[in-house]
Amino acid sequence: MKKIGFIGVYDKTDLILNIAKVLTEARKKVLVIDATTLQKSKYVVPVINPTKSYVTDFQGIDVAVGFENIEDIKLYLGLEENEKLVYDVVLIDTDNYKGIQNFNIETSEKIYYVTSFDAYSLKKGIELLAQLQYPLQMTRIFYSKEMLKEEIEYFDYLALGIRVEWNEEKIFFLLENGD
Repeated sequence: MKKIGFIGVYDKTDLILNIAKVLTEARKKVLVIDATTLQKSKYVVPVINPTKSYVTDFQGIDVAVGFENIEDIKLYLGLEENEKLVYDVVLIDTDNYKGIQNFNIETSEKIYYVTSFDAYSLKKGIELLAQLQYPLQMTRIFYSKEMLKEEIEYFDYLALGIRVEWNEEKIFFLLENGD
């Protein structure tokens, strides 16, 4: 089972569900875990009988909402303590330090930090990274209207002193408010 973490306060729900859909089309069994504060998946992924925590199927993707850790998901699915989840890939979305700790994001095969350049996403995201007790190696995903070199320089300035080893690779998504 490959675990991939997505950290940041910017909304990553659509990105993660799209990645999960590509993986399911490649015949992978995928679990998406929404460990964010607002749990937007509750409102994006339809469910017949929502409860505090649940796992539901959405277009061939299992989506877990409201769980504190992997062990709680295993209990919900009826697995024994020593049994492993039966997924090829687990995608974890978190925007808080508790989610990073409880889902052991540091043990992920890949970790992505997702942000845009609006003041809230930048500053609140850096605040989250400042809580890290150990260095994590991450790849940055930026959502931007213009993808300017100055935006990256500003991000790097804000992130000075943060316990993160940034991969050289950066991924950009162009924000477009049009067609």
